[in-house]
Amino acid sequence: MKENINTHDLYRYALRIGDSTLILAQRFCEEVGNSPTLEEEIAQSNIGLDTLGQANAWLELAAKFQGEGKTADDLAYWRTEREFTNYLMTELENGDFARIVMRAYLFTSFSRLLYQKLKDSNVEEIVAIAIKSSKELDYHHKHLSDWVERLGLGTEESHRRMSEALNFLWPYNQEFFDIDELEEKVVAAGIAPDKNELKQLWLDEVVPFLENCELKPPECKYFYDGGTKGQHTEVLGFLLSEMQTVTRQHPDGVW
Repeated sequence: MKENINTHDLYRYALRIGDSTLILAQRFCEEVGNSPTLEEEIAQSNIGLDTLGQANAWLELAAKFQGEGKTADDLAYWRTEREFTNYLMTELENGDFARIVMRAYLFTSFSRLLYQKLKDSNVEEIVAIAIKSSKELDYHHKHLSDWVERLGLGTEESHRRMSEALNFLWPYNQEFFDIDELEEKVVAAGIAPDKNELKQLWLDEVVPFLENCELKPPECKYFYDGGTKGQHTEVLGFLLSEMQTVTRQHPDGVW
């Protein structure tokens, strides 16, 4: 029998996914004008806009479940960093192009599998977001996989940079699969997939692909987490200051 779940838990779950996609979208936006080629500039911009659209959908759904008459904009612009529940990987500074590509590949590979499973959710609004977003994520995943392969099997320099990016980012991926009381509730209620199953699917896809690109995930004795609990790195505050400044300075502005 499926466990009953209240709207506050649905709010928290939608917010968790929305925050991660919103923060990653902001990082994508920071790179507009810095891509190595014009074609990649357009591709990265499109991926960023798709990601922002996904964030808006999740935050609108979170606002609906919250039931306080707020909007996605309210949730995006009027919370402090301790109120954000995004995964730590999404807030890390961009770094070089190798790190941008590797972070986007790791997170997109996770999101793509998650959304495929969310199509079976018993919450119709979540199913609708998952169906629409999956089409976008299929494109993102293909594009980013091509770059990982191209750089991993490219020059000595590109391979070195991709290896460094993978070593830096890998300790942050465990947070994708942490199971807390909220995850237990949404799984029991038939709303979301089991993270243990999802993790194995992710590893079975990602690790062989990286190894085929001559990129070996490091052996980690520790992993970073805390983002879903509001415990963030110092860089999130700077990101939010830039993202929220116009709205906070001109709260009644219309344009």
